[in-house]
Amino acid sequence: MRTGWLAADGFAGAALAGLIAALCAWLLFRAVAVAVVGLHADRIVAAVERASYPGRHAAARIVPVTQGAGGAIRSVVRAIGWNLLMLPLYLLLLATGIGAPLLFFAMNAWLLGRDLAEQVEGRHPDLPPLSAGQRSQIGLVSALMFLLPVLNLLAPVLSVAMATHMFLGRRAD
Repeated sequence: MRTGWLAADGFAGAALAGLIAALCAWLLFRAVAVAVVGLHADRIVAAVERASYPGRHAAARIVPVTQGAGGAIRSVVRAIGWNLLMLPLYLLLLATGIGAPLLFFAMNAWLLGRDLAEQVEGRHPDLPPLSAGQRSQIGLVSALMFLLPVLNLLAPVLSVAMATHMFLGRRAD
């Protein structure tokens, strides 16, 4: 039985499915990577604190695994939700050629900054949170790291370390 462009051999359907899977993996890589690192963020933050901010490390609150897992789940849901909400704008901006990728980048930079700040601030509830500008800076640099091949594999860990330095580096030890 022939079904038009989806010939009996199924090659076109398989190719389309593969293309859709690759696109979804590329679009969701940031969300999944941040969620996975969210499960281990407390250990990354603790290692940076131990090496660079021993006074703050001693005063830090240990984040329970359940809280880290909850944060990771919220991060994924937030990333998927906001990107689905922005999907109509992404589609409208496709005509510009650059608008959709720029909006996608900006949205995910904002989400990254928020998630990374939450991961670090959870250990130090006694300290004031990062400002919106500082969160934006963390998100922007992290999002840029996610764009570069090979570096994007290290980006989640480097981003948490960077957020820790930005959060604690502005305070006296």
